[in-house]
Amino acid sequence: MQLLFADQLGSHFDLGGDILLPIVKNQFRKRPYHRQKAHLILFALRARSKDPRVQVVEVDSYRDLVGDKRTKTAISPSSYQMLDFANALGIDLLDHRGFCSSRADFAMFAEGKKRLRLEDFYRLQRQRLGLLMNGQEPEGGKWNFDEANRLPPPKQGLGIKEPWMPTETELDQEVRAELDALEAAGVVFVGEDGPRRFAATAKEAELAVSDFLTNRLDLFGPYEDAIDSGDWVMAHSMLSVPMNLGLIDPINLVRAVEAEYLCRQSED
Repeated sequence: MQLLFADQLGSHFDLGGDILLPIVKNQFRKRPYHRQKAHLILFALRARSKDPRVQVVEVDSYRDLVGDKRTKTAISPSSYQMLDFANALGIDLLDHRGFCSSRADFAMFAEGKKRLRLEDFYRLQRQRLGLLMNGQEPEGGKWNFDEANRLPPPKQGLGIKEPWMPTETELDQEVRAELDALEAAGVVFVGEDGPRRFAATAKEAELAVSDFLTNRLDLFGPYEDAIDSGDWVMAHSMLSVPMNLGLIDPINLVRAVEAEYLCRQSED
């Protein structure tokens, strides 16, 4: 049985067999969560548990799973703390699948260097993956266009339609009831959680990606640093939530963005 962590909810983390999915609501006691964030995490876990192959176990701490003989394998967690825990379980750990580059890729890049620069790693991975490259040279003749991506918001607005947002379901109300019960038991949340604005299932993530590519990609770059009190979304993708939940494979996303860009270039 595969042990699945809360940020590994997409199909690229699924090994195809039975799954043990821990839900650790006690995490909300450790520090005050924004209630919208708690809603998104718990909703995504409950939605993933609808798969008949998934067995949910509610525990106070991930440490409660030490000694559990049901799990044999897992995808390596993304944090050092969770990696230490996973190693303590004595199960087979496969390479993490939530990044475009592996720990081995970074180790190879860092070996022998006295100074590490993100820009150098970024360029090397672009070349390794062939992303927006013409041979060994970057598409457009430059590695980045940061100086062109700092436009102030136009007074008339960006003129794009409202972004796709999910339609709430009965599961949202069930999650709110769970959060109400946690609050009644002494858990402290801040803020409000409704309506839910971000994708928290694989299908919703697909719709959010499609909307971004179709309606917002062109303006994302030029206005990525801009803030407008009248438009909290602007041209942003709204994909960080499903990305952090592991619902989007990042390499698939950047390939989709690249394909959309190349398609539009061929039409010009």
